[in-house]
Amino acid sequence: MKKLLLATALFAACWVLFAQLGPLGKRVKVSGGKVVSEYYMSNALVRVEAVSTTTNENGSPIAGYTKLYQNGKLTLEENWGPGPIRQRTFIRDGKPLLTETDKDGDGIFEWIVVNRDDGEAYAVFKCLSQHSIELLGASAVADYNEGLKEGKGIIEVITNRNTRPPGP
Repeated sequence: MKKLLLATALFAACWVLFAQLGPLGKRVKVSGGKVVSEYYMSNALVRVEAVSTTTNENGSPIAGYTKLYQNGKLTLEENWGPGPIRQRTFIRDGKPLLTETDKDGDGIFEWIVVNRDDGEAYAVFKCLSQHSIELLGASAVADYNEGLKEGKGIIEVITNRNTRPPGP
């Protein structure tokens, strides 16, 4: 009986807390060839979604992005298009922690970059199949970091490489 009362009290407390959060607010802007939707909870930005106003033959946008925020800080950025390319970057304190890239749109991330606390790449992985992953050598990490300094994207920097990890 005590467990039932405790569970009921916990449920009621959660219900009251969630009811106080209020609905998700939305603001939409059109500028620079894209439609940007901003979502707010209790006046704090929690999500931004943008899609290009340019569309494919079937009417869908050719590119877009989503940004997620926690306590006012960016924590995740996901980009897609043009074409099948999709990329997710997890962020802490303004620095990338981990970036995943799906080059062919099959839902499997072919490239994974793990970053140090300063945001520079620490390790670059290439997924060979759904069940196989390969750690690329130090030159791949150096090329990735150098490419980002030059303003290149992850796709341009690492997906056309032939780098292999050093042999045993």
